[in-house]
Amino acid sequence: MKHKYFNGMVAALMLVFLFSGEVLAQKQVIRVEEFGTQTNGEVLTMNFSIVLSNVLVPSDNQLVFTPILRSESGEQKVLRSVVLNGKSRNNLYKRSLSLNGLGDGYIDPAVYSVLAVNSNTASTTVTYEEAFSFEPWMNGASVYLIKDMIECCDDEHYREELLVSDGIRPMAAARITPPTKKTTTPPVKKRTKEEEEAERLRLLREQEKAKNGLKPPVKKNRLVTTEGGFVTPPQQNKERHAERGEAFLYFRQGEAKILTDIADNAGELAEIDNILNYVKNTPDAILSALVIQAYASPEGDADYNLALSQRRAMALLTYVSEKHHLSPNVRVIAEGMGEDWDKLSDLVEADINVTNKSQVLNILRMPNVAERKKKLEDFDGGHVHQYISAALYPRLRRTDYIIEFTTPK
Repeated sequence: MKHKYFNGMVAALMLVFLFSGEVLAQKQVIRVEEFGTQTNGEVLTMNFSIVLSNVLVPSDNQLVFTPILRSESGEQKVLRSVVLNGKSRNNLYKRSLSLNGLGDGYIDPAVYSVLAVNSNTASTTVTYEEAFSFEPWMNGASVYLIKDMIECCDDEHYREELLVSDGIRPMAAARITPPTKKTTTPPVKKRTKEEEEAERLRLLREQEKAKNGLKPPVKKNRLVTTEGGFVTPPQQNKERHAERGEAFLYFRQGEAKILTDIADNAGELAEIDNILNYVKNTPDAILSALVIQAYASPEGDADYNLALSQRRAMALLTYVSEKHHLSPNVRVIAEGMGEDWDKLSDLVEADINVTNKSQVLNILRMPNVAERKKKLEDFDGGHVHQYISAALYPRLRRTDYIIEFTTPK
């Protein structure tokens, strides 16, 4: 397919943005060049270059650029981020990859590229091209580039937003039949980032399932959504079952939409589908209850994480309800459990790489959550918190489920 890119105002679009709040001997400049979009009606392709000149990135900091499409009515599409790590931050990043059994070349599915800044300033050009499903609201939407400067230990976070294009009108790409290629051997399929993430999560899931099952739910403040009626007590000629499991569904940061084509989400959902299909295909089996409990890691605001976990619980409930057409007689509960500090304590206790473990566990038992977070972030100069954030927090973002059903004895 031949690419033709629509350039909004001039043939070579160049936007220059000077971000405030940082003073350098030489002026630091961030500009976007050669912005263009195209669509074939199903897929929208966007490309541009981010040009950085003398941009300050301190050793312990992380600079993140995230493109976003946003319509006037509020719809938005968050694209993959470009990450620049300061020297110390990049060493921590590589250590976390090693601890999780990932190679230096691994990139999170939500990230477009990761660059290391060995000095305190960055001068480079990042060529960016992303293709994604086209939706009607995107025609006329504006494109923004979000700049996040995340300081050491993530306790400071500065955000700025710049307008790249005001109202895109993507041009349809020319349809050209590609020439037939003669080949004697099939091409070698390279492993994608999603496949690498799927393998990591599969191994993680197997480790979790090797343990002694789930703990009973802890009564705490949480958001609850309930549908359907009550469970009919099982008859004496029925045998009651309760299948418990953990689904390590991958969500993009701050989102609650289940994407089946990234990480190992398809495999996680297949395990739930297999149980429900077994019930559906077993004569006289009756599905009586489905309980979903979603958790979040403790970065940021606790109330936000509680609401986010609720939305993710509802996302899984919606998936199951639409695919399996649950009976109104099934008791269905979707619970947002918020931040899972109990699970974090278990992970810390079992991890041999956590230093000053007894002191860290004492911090995790502090009754005030805000004080607990602050104490954990400041402890030992922030080194323990950096490790826990990279190695343990991802394992807290999970969804537990219980599927109750009866079968004939």
